[in-house]
Amino acid sequence: MGRKLQEEYSKWDFTMNIAKTKYMSVDTDTNHLEMDNGDIITGCTEFWYLGTIFTKGGRDTKNIRHRVTPARKIRDALNGVRWSKNITGNRKKMIYNNMIKSVLIYGAETWSLYEEDRSINATEMDALSRSARIP
Repeated sequence: MGRKLQEEYSKWDFTMNIAKTKYMSVDTDTNHLEMDNGDIITGCTEFWYLGTIFTKGGRDTKNIRHRVTPARKIRDALNGVRWSKNITGNRKKMIYNNMIKSVLIYGAETWSLYEEDRSINATEMDALSRSARIP
């Protein structure tokens, strides 16, 4: 693995900074990667890439929690607007879709959902019930 990585870097005239490079192997106990020249790339348990959290266990629970928290904050900030009688149901649905749902499901197309990952449904149902003025 290390040799192949160095070969690809050299094709493009890149150099690898071993001190800054991290390695993560999903569902294995490997904590480091040894290069052919003796350098060791240390392992990590999670990393962020383009707004997504990858974990060593390969599950998306932390990523889901990371999306649910800001969606709930937005829902709470819009509480007064969403309980208002002066705003139509259609308008409330547009507010929900554009401001809450878009934050909640950002990156969801790559998630693997498990039975214990119910916080998405709970957040969605709570936001919709508030729009419908159901306490």
